Amino acid sequence: MPSICRWTYAALFGALLFVSVHAQAQALELTAGASSLVVLGPLSGQMSTAIDASVSGPVADRFRWTAGARLGLGAWSSEAFGRIAAALSFGSFAPLAGIELGVSARADDDSANKLLSEGRASSREQLFPAYVALHAAPLRFALLERYRLSALELQIGTHFVPFGRFVRLNVQLISIGVVL
Repeated sequence: MPSICRWTYAALFGALLFVSVHAQAQALELTAGASSLVVLGPLSGQMSTAIDASVSGPVADRFRWTAGARLGLGAWSSEAFGRIAAALSFGSFAPLAGIELGVSARADDDSANKLLSEGRASSREQLFPAYVALHAAPLRFALLERYRLSALELQIGTHFVPFGRFVRLNVQLISIGVVL
């Protein structure tokens, strides 16, 4: 099993363990959705689509934690993430913004053009699977007290090593959640 997959599974297991230890059943929110990730690196870029699942709960009055995973469709691998976000509420309008840390096996690996394949391979040599990203959900709404609908959540980040060489732009197309 490649080491990136082991990192992803270890992070996912850690996130699930965290959730099970700190869960408060009346305040948990389960969410599922679809996202699109673009990873831009030196000499190339790659796009993928994923199915997302997460669980979140309150940390304090205006802050929420989230732990989840994205399962890439097609040849793409998965990733696991954790997030801390500030959440506001204006009636049914419930935007949030925060920071996400994750482990990803989804990266820039476009090697179709043989002319640039050596340069691409060289740029990925030190790529570490962990990343950091800023996350914003400006179109998030509470519906009927128990349901959440969010569209076009934006996230921009980079891998820790080499920091800044690869840019990740993730767009959560739509997600639907239920508060337990």
